Amino acid sequence: MIQKRYRLPGLILLLAFQTSSLPANSHGEEDVLELCRIGNCVSLQSIHTISCRAKVTHTAPDQLSITGEYWRSLDSVRSKWKKNHTSYDYLLRDSVIKALTKGRSPDGRERIVASITRATGQRLGECDVWNLALMTVASSQEGAVLTFDELLTKPYTLHRVERQENGHRQLILVDLSFERAHLEIWFDPQINYLVRKEIVTVPLGRGKLLKQLRQENQVTQVKEVLPGIFFPEKMESQVYVDNQLVSTQLATFSDIRVNHPLPADTFQLRFPRGVQLVNQIQGKEYKSDENGDSIGSSRPLASIPPLVSSGNDQEVTEDEQKPLATWILLASVGILVIAGCLWLYRKRRRPVAVAT
Repeated sequence: MIQKRYRLPGLILLLAFQTSSLPANSHGEEDVLELCRIGNCVSLQSIHTISCRAKVTHTAPDQLSITGEYWRSLDSVRSKWKKNHTSYDYLLRDSVIKALTKGRSPDGRERIVASITRATGQRLGECDVWNLALMTVASSQEGAVLTFDELLTKPYTLHRVERQENGHRQLILVDLSFERAHLEIWFDPQINYLVRKEIVTVPLGRGKLLKQLRQENQVTQVKEVLPGIFFPEKMESQVYVDNQLVSTQLATFSDIRVNHPLPADTFQLRFPRGVQLVNQIQGKEYKSDENGDSIGSSRPLASIPPLVSSGNDQEVTEDEQKPLATWILLASVGILVIAGCLWLYRKRRRPVAVAT
């Protein structure tokens, strides 16, 4: 969550002035880094509510499509999606995640898995649009994602900050590393310092089996959903192991609505009464009512199951991948671009065309 709040009109003019006056050289790197931090922060804050549809297509190594819907209002998030023959419904509210998964067992019977867990900064399942759209970036903590503002509160090494020409647009590259990750992030001032491209590199395995895992995420199409507020419509992602391509992904977003009222029941997830529920916060398993409260005896959990399921056709849940691969493959997956920051400045000069 972004801790600071900024007054948009004054900051927009300040950012516009700084954009044209600050050099990104060895003497101005920290200033330009701060410019990217504040600009990106303001952009995220300009989106009070958002709803959209999403489609995530894995084109390699196998063809697989995920379709879903997404809603967000400040710190409340709802994400629903379908993969193969399984449906998922996740709700994040008041730092608690409720999850309901419905699928089929191998013999064809309906199988329902319900859970309650504490939110620790992890992505909200496989249709987390905020994460897919690169509103967050990978962190050194396994499975966790952070805003760029939050990321800079962690210990890091800054390698370089420089302006780069990319066709007809000028991007700002921020190159930094953490204990277990190297991040290259390209901010686009023309879309209010949202991330246009991201490359995350981490070690995979150890000893003689040590390999390099690299994920590249790039926004390929952006829409100005409201005057001065942008959101990505398409992004592409590739994952490499020792420079060998192992997976590709295309994410598209449609029916994007920003800063519109959401239905009153958007952030209410109701469990089927009598479902067996795993409460990871209490460390118990019990039959639940519609709100997730116990309606009978309970038993302690022998182990804490993972929150995010793999979507196996024959099982509703299964163990996640190895930790080092998990935080990069599940934490970053993205595209970026939303917000509203230089509207007044651009309005006084000339409209900015957003290339696709």
